[in-house]
Amino acid sequence: MPEILKRYNNVEFVYFGGMPDYMKISRCVKFINRWYSILDYPKELARAGFHIGIAPLRDNLFNRAKSNLRFLEYSALRIPTVASPVIPFKECENIVYAQEPQDWIDRLSGLIEDDQYRIKLGKD
Repeated sequence: MPEILKRYNNVEFVYFGGMPDYMKISRCVKFINRWYSILDYPKELARAGFHIGIAPLRDNLFNRAKSNLRFLEYSALRIPTVASPVIPFKECENIVYAQEPQDWIDRLSGLIEDDQYRIKLGKD
């Protein structure tokens, strides 16, 4: 996050549903600190206006048992996703994978800089 924030003054990271204190590194890192009912959650996620969804996961047994729900939520809203190349995201189509820190910087930078690619990826 610090490298992306240093490169782009028009970017902010938003945590939806909470954020650990150690992530509060900049005024450009915000969080929506509210929980919504299951019926309100989709419209509130849409209202947040995200341009890129981020789904990092470490590759471990616990995370392999998770679903790809974050990707599905972003996709339903036509938000392109950058995710770790691990199960549950490994088999998803129209997703951008990043593993190493430089991969994350490169993939996020590509989506930030190329509006057309970002929009197309979100629509596919």
